[in-house]
Amino acid sequence: MNEKLAADTAMGAVTLLVGDLDAMTRYYRDVVTLEVLTAEGDTVTLGRVGRPIVILRHDPRLRHAPVGSAGLFHTAILFE
Repeated sequence: MNEKLAADTAMGAVTLLVGDLDAMTRYYRDVVTLEVLTAEGDTVTLGRVGRPIVILRHDPRLRHAPVGSAGLFHTAILFE
């Protein structure tokens, strides 16, 4: 199987549901070095040069996953 994606294929911003919006905003701003582009209500959009990369949406029902549980625990961001 040698199928390739079309040259204009791209991904947009990733939306993450988070239990602690303030902590996750600080992480993506201070550690990952993204800029806060917008902050409205329960949603914060972060990115670079005006381009959204991560959208954080607060969900107070979320709790830490139990140790050993399956799920998505990372997001990769490539800076060029």
